[in-house]
Amino acid sequence: MGNCSSLTPSNTRDCDPSGCVWQFDVGGGPHAWDWTSGSPPVRELMPVRGPRSTAASRHVPVRAHSVTTGAEVLLESGLEHDLLRELDRLECVNWIVAQPLRLLFERGAGMHRGHAVRRHVPDLLTVTSDGSVTVWDARPPERQDERFLESVQRTRTACEERGWRHRVFAGHSAVKRANLMWLHGFRNPEPWHLVIRMEMARAAGAQFFQLRQLPDVADRQLIVATLWHLVWCGDVQVDLERPLTTETAFQFKV
Repeated sequence: MGNCSSLTPSNTRDCDPSGCVWQFDVGGGPHAWDWTSGSPPVRELMPVRGPRSTAASRHVPVRAHSVTTGAEVLLESGLEHDLLRELDRLECVNWIVAQPLRLLFERGAGMHRGHAVRRHVPDLLTVTSDGSVTVWDARPPERQDERFLESVQRTRTACEERGWRHRVFAGHSAVKRANLMWLHGFRNPEPWHLVIRMEMARAAGAQFFQLRQLPDVADRQLIVATLWHLVWCGDVQVDLERPLTTETAFQFKV
């Protein structure tokens, strides 16, 4: 599958997370987590809330199947679905949880009883093969207002203090989004993929090849479908920021 270079956290200025309360649902509903007992069992986490939609809502809930978890993931927006499509194809990602936690922050500086508390629920949590945890917020640039950016700063600092990462996903270009939506239809492995992959790799070697150069035989549809699966999982590399055409240059991952 794809690599993990896109998971490297970007830098933002630190802020004081004093009084931050983490809530997780490991069964029985969200509860405050006592970090002195260690990190929460991330593979056992349940969403702290379910997707919901109203007449005034900006979001349309999405029920998506994840190849990584082998189960459905309930998402709150199409942008979250775009993020899932990106993460689900990364070989290094081996677990995904939606609406994984709730953070409680006091609105002003300092913590005093009786002060209003701000709540923030990130959109996704991922675990990579080396055990690294990343918390994700999905928000388009035009909706990243001051309130959201403040929550991002506090969330990122809180995550870093626990040895976790935090990232904001603002969306793909229109071309990359269309490409990933197309490739998403070929995400599931099929019995013939391995044999066809070996034949394609032997013929292509280390050279670039094009879609029109694939064998024009009776099972060409299986060959083309296998190519799309190999692109989805990262075995075949291509520039997804460009439209996929018969002139597109593909290359097997070295």
